[in-house]
Amino acid sequence: MIRRNSLLAVVFLHVALLVGVPGGAHASILGDSNAVNLLNIADPVYLLNHLYRGGPSSPSGSRPDANCDGAVSLSDAIVLVEYFFLAGEAPGDFCSREIPAGLAYQRHNEQGFAEFEHRDTGILFVLLPGGDFLMGTPENEEDRWQDESPLHLVTLSAFLVGKYEVTQAQWEGVMGSNPSFFQGDALAEGVESSNLPVERVSWDDVVEFIVLSGFSLPSEAQWEYACRGGSSGPFAGTGVLADMGWYVENSGGRPHAVGTRRPNAFGLYDLHGNLYEWCGDVYNEGFYASEEASGPDPVYNGTGDYHVVRGGGWFYEPVSCRSGNRYAISSLVSGNRRLGLRPVIGLLGPD
Repeated sequence: MIRRNSLLAVVFLHVALLVGVPGGAHASILGDSNAVNLLNIADPVYLLNHLYRGGPSSPSGSRPDANCDGAVSLSDAIVLVEYFFLAGEAPGDFCSREIPAGLAYQRHNEQGFAEFEHRDTGILFVLLPGGDFLMGTPENEEDRWQDESPLHLVTLSAFLVGKYEVTQAQWEGVMGSNPSFFQGDALAEGVESSNLPVERVSWDDVVEFIVLSGFSLPSEAQWEYACRGGSSGPFAGTGVLADMGWYVENSGGRPHAVGTRRPNAFGLYDLHGNLYEWCGDVYNEGFYASEEASGPDPVYNGTGDYHVVRGGGWFYEPVSCRSGNRYAISSLVSGNRRLGLRPVIGLLGPD
């Protein structure tokens, strides 16, 4: 084993010196040893430099334990060398110890992302890798608003996000009551309300739900990253709003059961239309121009009575349902039939 390890290290170092470091792709979570949110040959170089030449250890935010054995060692570098040069298996999406308690792995969805069910609520979450993306809208995007500028590069850590908007049944399971207007006599005969997204949720309602469930609200950056699914245009998925969500022209004047339009490239539903979704950020019109907006995992926690909501909804025109659209709602508002939510869960770091 020692000879094999030494041989792999020598082969790797010679090849790296001869061909340089190839371009990276967004990390599949594990193996990122230098906290740049990319998986490439720089990662085993960083590990070997630390292990054998006294170089710096992996910084906060990195995930060097590529083989999930609970330790950072030569074996992690070997996993990466074998992947890049010997047709080995890629590091997985996650280590089981990194997934918070109460979540059960279900499957990888058709788009290739791991899904987990929260045992207590039944809410499905999709594990997203994070990484770099351009947030905001270009100046030539039709009907864009001034607060969507400037385009700026954002780096996000991996996180879990609700596959769907929280339903009325899920909300009632946590809160013990259902504030939604669209239930009972407010619906046409034969329309079932339990799988409709919960609405008429105020800021105080959402805060209570978050406390009781243990979830979080997405930051504005997390929300837009999840919505875009790697796309850059106004609408993700097929690029056609009518395919992706319920809005004023196809909703019939009400929200619809979650997951009945098409998913985006992450396997997420209803980020365009159905309901506006609360985000954790206090609204700041000029935040995108600040230095903090381009920092890792940005969120605006300043003072103010208005919070960001995203996604448009069944009542709104296409302009409000765009990936980059920003809107603000007073935290004092209650009874709004066009407001819902989608939770997120941060990933635990290695033990």
